[in-house]
Amino acid sequence: MKPKIGITFSTKDDTTDSNYFKAVERAGGEAFVLRPGDALPGPGGIDGLLISGGVDIEPSIYGEANNGTEEIEHARDALEFDAVKMARERGIPILGICRGCQVLNVAYGGKLIQDMKGHRSYAVPGQKMFQSVVHPLVITDQDSRLARALSGAKQVMINSRHHQAVREAELAPDMKATGVSSDGYIEVIESRDDHWVVGVQAHPERSNEVDPRFSRLFDDFINNARPRSAGDAAGKNDETVRVLLAERSYDIVIGEGLLARAGEMIGRIARGRKAFIIVDSHVQQYVEPLSRSLQHSAFEVHTKVIPGGEESKNVTQLEAIWDELLALNLGRDAVVIALGGGMIGDLAGFAAATYLRGVDFVQIPTSLLAMVDASVGGKTGVNHARGKNLLGSFWQPKLVLVDLDVLRTLPESERVSALAEIIKYGVIDDPEFFAWLESHIGQVRGMDSKALRHAIRRSCEIKAQVVGADERESGLREILNFGHTVAHAIENCAQYGTIRHGDAVALGMIVESLAGLNRSPNWKQTDHDRLVSLINAAGLPVRLPSSLRVKVTDLLEAARFDKKNRGGATKYMVPQALGKVEATRVENAPMGEALQEISAVRG
Repeated sequence: MKPKIGITFSTKDDTTDSNYFKAVERAGGEAFVLRPGDALPGPGGIDGLLISGGVDIEPSIYGEANNGTEEIEHARDALEFDAVKMARERGIPILGICRGCQVLNVAYGGKLIQDMKGHRSYAVPGQKMFQSVVHPLVITDQDSRLARALSGAKQVMINSRHHQAVREAELAPDMKATGVSSDGYIEVIESRDDHWVVGVQAHPERSNEVDPRFSRLFDDFINNARPRSAGDAAGKNDETVRVLLAERSYDIVIGEGLLARAGEMIGRIARGRKAFIIVDSHVQQYVEPLSRSLQHSAFEVHTKVIPGGEESKNVTQLEAIWDELLALNLGRDAVVIALGGGMIGDLAGFAAATYLRGVDFVQIPTSLLAMVDASVGGKTGVNHARGKNLLGSFWQPKLVLVDLDVLRTLPESERVSALAEIIKYGVIDDPEFFAWLESHIGQVRGMDSKALRHAIRRSCEIKAQVVGADERESGLREILNFGHTVAHAIENCAQYGTIRHGDAVALGMIVESLAGLNRSPNWKQTDHDRLVSLINAAGLPVRLPSSLRVKVTDLLEAARFDKKNRGGATKYMVPQALGKVEATRVENAPMGEALQEISAVRG
């Protein structure tokens, strides 16, 4: 089914408008006319809006003389502003061409920009000063007094000919300034809207001939409209948690059947239409539905399979990913998609962060552990012989898709292991959530749909709040490491892959909780006992397996090299009260005693 694209026409026939009609059809869309006086299509009746060039009025004589087109253009402006309002309310793609760009300039409070870094760009041949059209910024190189007069909006553009500028206080409510000059005038303005909007001050389809220089512009426009026609709209039961990080903000979408709808959602955030899926060999069955969805949204799809297991999170596998990305000659508009558990998310994220100095990244976690922890927050990396995750970077995903359906095929042992991270959130931030888990841990463990969804959503909400307040772990974010310093030491000493991460975290929380008994008057034995009881009820270990003959001295040494330690001091996240933990230096002797409580071998 072709996406339906409405094109604003004048009341008379116009060659330029007709050529845009043909351009939409060449790109795979179904074009139809929107004329002044016609009723706008109802919900679902339009998948994209193209505001075409049409007949211009010379701004300098507007209101002073009638050049024979004033009534036509006034009616057309009314249509265009109503159409833009409708498109914005429905969140559908908008493409403004030439004069239509002026309309967008006012509708979005946009302005000329010459700094194109970090945004999708299309070359505009023959334009020396105005080199690109950009998403999500709207640009124009013409005075928009006509549009301003008709809409009542403020003039918000600046260029070398007119030098009309505004200050930040004059911006439209849905705009933000991302660059301000020393004299207080705005140089770069960005739209807050999430959906696809592009304005171009050029006529890419002046003739009846196919103009390949602009094929990507129309293809991208149509591709962003396509999923809405293909039935890939968000499910009515989907829930969204927003991670607020200024321009790096992104959504965590939680629901069923997201793999089959991933193409539409990824298409909204991707800068191009080339996808590189990095998948754990243990979950290759999910590649086919994901690829099909991406291809339905006009993505070119490539796949890299990584052997399952924590031992694959290393520089060798990272280099193999780099080699394949380079062999495919993928550019900066490619999107890397992590399909798997925490190992794949960390590895793929680090590859995305370092390839061409950074490409877009999407997380599709297939394990409960990754859903509530590793996929959220932007930590990426690989392991080193000296410790876990010692090599890496912060690189936020553009989107996280949590498909609850994949949990049905997850082994029970993997689901149980993930409960440690969920329990952690109650200890570090939310005593009420901890109490809820005490009452509902059986239902969560038993995959009760309602209980599981609540546990995942609340965990993601807590982590999103922490990450939003401290993205790079300079302070508050350290609380997320409760149990992890000891856990990483256990994993390192036991050799990665011989103990599940969640099991190690459960043991780490017990050890760090024991250390807190003598360091905080508000963390009492009863609190520690509640934590151990909840861990036990979740089916998690409260003792090290007898098969792991690790020494206390080795664990203490491994903890000393944990990446979270600073200044040579070994610090642990020690509970202060239910809902609060703090980084605390703990000497080797008391920490050794706590480690012995989980049956680590002395020595």
